[in-house]
Amino acid sequence: MSKTEASWQTLALKINFNLDGQIGEQLYQAIHEDQAHHFHNLLHKNKIDVATYGPVFLTEAISAGSLHTIQLLIHLELSINWKYDLQDEYPLTQACRLGRLDIVKFLIQAGANINLSGYESPLWAAINSNHLHIAEFLINSGADINIEIDDFYNLLGIAADKGHLEGVKLLTESAIHQSLNPELLNIELALHHAAISGEAEIFSYLVNFCTHQLEFFDYSAIDDLQDTLQIGIIRKSRREDPCISDCLKAVAENDITRLQELIASGIDINLYTDKGYTLLHTAIDQESIGVVHVLLDAGIDYELQDEDCFHATPLLMASRGNFPHHPEIVEALLRAGADVKANHKGMTPLMIAINTYFKQIIDVPEFFVRPSREARRRNAIQVIRLLLQFCSEVNSQDLQGRTPLMLAAPTNDSILMQLLLFSGAAPSLQDTAGKTYVDYVP
Repeated sequence: MSKTEASWQTLALKINFNLDGQIGEQLYQAIHEDQAHHFHNLLHKNKIDVATYGPVFLTEAISAGSLHTIQLLIHLELSINWKYDLQDEYPLTQACRLGRLDIVKFLIQAGANINLSGYESPLWAAINSNHLHIAEFLINSGADINIEIDDFYNLLGIAADKGHLEGVKLLTESAIHQSLNPELLNIELALHHAAISGEAEIFSYLVNFCTHQLEFFDYSAIDDLQDTLQIGIIRKSRREDPCISDCLKAVAENDITRLQELIASGIDINLYTDKGYTLLHTAIDQESIGVVHVLLDAGIDYELQDEDCFHATPLLMASRGNFPHHPEIVEALLRAGADVKANHKGMTPLMIAINTYFKQIIDVPEFFVRPSREARRRNAIQVIRLLLQFCSEVNSQDLQGRTPLMLAAPTNDSILMQLLLFSGAAPSLQDTAGKTYVDYVP
């Protein structure tokens, strides 16, 4: 099936014509050849409701760059500030992403909302697609250069994070041209995003911009971000490394054969990803038990910590979960020789498993627990049994002096409590505040 044939059949399906496909093909060809008059005749002849199916036609016409067809649809009073479903784009956003300047101009003239917020922002679509001539036109037409994208990003921040240097320059220069207080752009946040993403050139540009354009700026913030930038640069290089990308793709797709081929080719099996994970951490995060076994069999270092704030070994990480494959993953790590006494801030795998049991099962409304609370409880208990079976220290204490028994007490789970007591948990131990496990019982 040709691409064209597939496209018109998709269009026919969307407009719900269960005929021989002829109408869908004719509509598709009329749109893509921008034969507005013929398209109009097809609509009229087949009594096709523009209000119902117009958004599909408009999306197709913008994709094809068919301005006359778009003008016809708008003339037929099709709304341009509405989209077909949640997965679709607004017409102006789509035109900006595709770089259709003539269509962008027409849609704005026809009343399209130039300041859609969030990821629907036409200005962000233009910058993210490197259509800076369209971004500049939008700004000159009144687009808000400081629009919020989400709770973490404004427009400058996300442009810095995604490495769009020319977009960053356009936004900052536009602020100056509009006599907008540059501080409103939240340069410090943009610097933070650039540093985390390892965008050294953008970071340098923003520092220079602050030096020359901001009257008051806390330069200690720049010094504080230097270490973050260096880590970001390392992670960016990993993100752009084709070997790491191949490995991540194999893990993500659970492609055991491809992963084995990569290992046989001599890759560094202990490599770190841009997220600061080893491949083993990544496999655990995705619950890919088959990949975990392949990596362990290949001799991966199962004691390497992640580079995140937790500095967790794979076993510590696996102990935080209680989904279906976690008991099997924990057992595979333990049988390979993973250290059951590894800890993060005094929290051993056993303590993390118990704490996770409480926070993710007991202390969460039933409605939000997926899979069922009982299924997750069984997984958690199984993980705890395995850790005890492999000689986890049952009386270890964290920085607050809490023991596994104290952490288990709020669950009010008699089976869990008995399991710990039968394994040698000492009821008389006290935490740093002088409390015993009895004081933790609700």
